[in-house]
Amino acid sequence: MIKTTQRPEFWKYAKDLLRVTCASDIDNTIYAELQDKISTRLELPLPTIPSASFSEPAMLAVGRASPTSTLRFNKFSTPGPMLALFEKQKTLAKQSEGSPLELMINCIVTGLIKGDDGVVRVVETSQGPLAWSGDDTKVILCAGV
Repeated sequence: MIKTTQRPEFWKYAKDLLRVTCASDIDNTIYAELQDKISTRLELPLPTIPSASFSEPAMLAVGRASPTSTLRFNKFSTPGPMLALFEKQKTLAKQSEGSPLELMINCIVTGLIKGDDGVVRVVETSQGPLAWSGDDTKVILCAGV
């Protein structure tokens, strides 16, 4: 898993999936003004805070705008894209062009166990261990409400 996150394309894909947007770039009157005030207040005392070297707006996962929504800002939620990926992989598996995803809810990861080859082969969970032998297995750990 660590090697996967070290690939440059991983972070680009993750940012695209989550629609990561700089808080100062969220273009609505209320949120943009609030972010400007927060940035100004943090920049002023920055030289007097020994443990701080810089200040910048947060990077936020922003949901896609819905044509029927009256919300000015929509926080990203993972279930929609995750279920779309689940359906895509199910279709690919039926065509022998991929593998299906297995989803577990209400599950807590309690540990990772490496095999003799130094690769994680078992994920210990509150619902029991998940194990695999293939080198192409991908694990997605998610948290949220």
